[in-house]
Amino acid sequence: MALVVVMATVATPVTMPRQIRELTGLDPAALEFAELYTEQLRRIVSRLGNLPSDEGGRPEPTGNPE
Repeated sequence: MALVVVMATVATPVTMPRQIRELTGLDPAALEFAELYTEQLRRIVSRLGNLPSDEGGRPEPTGNPE
């Protein structure tokens, strides 16, 4: 699921340029925005990488499996 979130985050400047301009005041196609956005994504991914991993894998289903 985290991969889907990261993919959506990376695609946002392309899929929602008007909202990016409104929120940041920057053109999402500009180098300045790309550098700023890249740095923010690096920070987010770095923090996510420092979270304890869930060694149990997927949660067990609850209730009767039938």
